[in-house]
Amino acid sequence: MLKSLSANFYEGGRYTLANNDFQNASNAPFEELATTDRDTMRARARWLFANNPIIANIDKSIINNTIGQGISVQPATSNEDFNKEVEDKWLEWCEKENCDITNRFNFNTMQRMILGQRMTDGEIGIQLVIRSKREFPLTLQFIEADYFDKTFIIGSDTVVEGVELDKYGMPIRYHFRDRVGKPFSIKAKNFINYFLPENRFTQYRGISEYKQTIIDLKNFAAFNEATIKSARARANIAYVIETENGLPKKMSSGDQQLEEINGVFVEYLKSGERLKVIDPTSSGTGYKDFVEHTIRLIAAARNVSYELAFRDFTNTNFSSARASLLQDQKVFKENQESIIDYVIKPIYRLFIKTTAMSSRFERLDATDFWKSPSKYYKANFIVPEVVYVDPLKEINAKAKEVELGVTTLTEIAKSKGKDFADIVRQRVEEQRLMKEAGIDNESE
Repeated sequence: MLKSLSANFYEGGRYTLANNDFQNASNAPFEELATTDRDTMRARARWLFANNPIIANIDKSIINNTIGQGISVQPATSNEDFNKEVEDKWLEWCEKENCDITNRFNFNTMQRMILGQRMTDGEIGIQLVIRSKREFPLTLQFIEADYFDKTFIIGSDTVVEGVELDKYGMPIRYHFRDRVGKPFSIKAKNFINYFLPENRFTQYRGISEYKQTIIDLKNFAAFNEATIKSARARANIAYVIETENGLPKKMSSGDQQLEEINGVFVEYLKSGERLKVIDPTSSGTGYKDFVEHTIRLIAAARNVSYELAFRDFTNTNFSSARASLLQDQKVFKENQESIIDYVIKPIYRLFIKTTAMSSRFERLDATDFWKSPSKYYKANFIVPEVVYVDPLKEINAKAKEVELGVTTLTEIAKSKGKDFADIVRQRVEEQRLMKEAGIDNESE
C-alpha cells in the first residue's frame, strides 16, 4: 500500500517560514507581473543614475565601449557608385537638422542616448516620422515610457500596457497621452519600442535593467553616507573632558573658565578632570570589505565585471584582468547586435526607401529597386574598436585565424572599427605616394 506524501517532491516548491518572502511568486504573464513595479523601478533607476557614481560609471562604460562615437554604416551593395552616394547622403542625414525632428541631436548622439535610456528606463520609443517635402523625408521623434497610455482598454487580451495587439499577439498600435493628457496613437509600423527582452514571450514593454540591483544600490548609498557622517563627526572632535567617574563633563554657562592663548580657547581643568583624545578613525574594520562585496553584487546584477564597475585592478593579475575584459566585450557585442538589429537597421532601411521614393538618389535604378529593394539595403555596421589586453599575442592569433580560413580581413577590420575597403584604398594611395617620392617600401 502506497504511503501518502505530506511534503513537496521538489525542495524548491516548499512553503516554509524561512522562505515566506517567496509567497509572491506567480506564474502570471510577464506584463501582469511587471505592471505594478515598472513605473516605480524606472523612477528609482533615474534617481540612482543621477546620484550614484558607481551605476553611472557602469552605464557610461557600457555606452563608450558599445557605441563609442557612434556605430557607422558602410553600404555593401554590388554597385560601388551607389554605395558611395548612399554613404555620403547617410552621413548628411545623420546631422541633427536632418534626422532629429526637434533639431537637437545628431544620430551618433542619439545612439548613445538610446542605449542609456534603455538601461535606465528599460525602454525608449522611437517614432519614424515621414515628411515628404524635405530633402531627407525620414525624421525621428523620441517618446519616453512615461507617456504610454495604460488606461486605454479595448479588451483584456488586446491591449497590454498601452500596446494594442492583434489576435496573434503582434503589436499593431501604440497608445500614449501627451503632456496635457490628450490621447494619441502610433501605428506599429511607424514605431520602434526598443527594450532588451527578458526570457518571457509575453513581454511587450521594457523594464529597468537596474531591477536586480536597485535595493543593493540604495542600501550601499545609505551605509556609505552614514559611515562618512560618522567619520566626520569623530574627526571634528579633538578632545573631551572626563570627570573623576570617567564620564564626559557636562558644561554649563556658569561653569566655564576659558582663557584665550594665541587665538585658541583653553579651559582650566578642575581637580579630578583630565583630557581624553578622541580617535577619529572608525572602530569598525569591515567597511572596505562591505564596499567591495556590494560592488561585486552590483556588477554581477548588471552583467559586467567588478573591474569595469569600480575600475579597481589592485587585486587582479594579468590573466584575471584579461578574462574579465573578454567577458565584458561579450556584453558590449550583445548590446551592439541588439541596437543594430532593432534600431539602426530598420532606420537605415527606411532611410533608403524614403530617399528613393523622393528621387534623391542619382545612381539608383528605380525600376530595379522597387522590383527587389532588399539587395539595396545591404550594409556593414562598423562598431567601436575592440581594445586588446595583449596586442601582440592577439594580433598574431588573428593572423593565424586568417591563415586557417576561420575569419577574414574584413571581419578583423570591423573589430577595429574600420572598413576593409577603405583600408585597401588607403594603402594603394600610400604606395603610390611613396613610389612617386622614390621611397623603397620593402615591407610592401
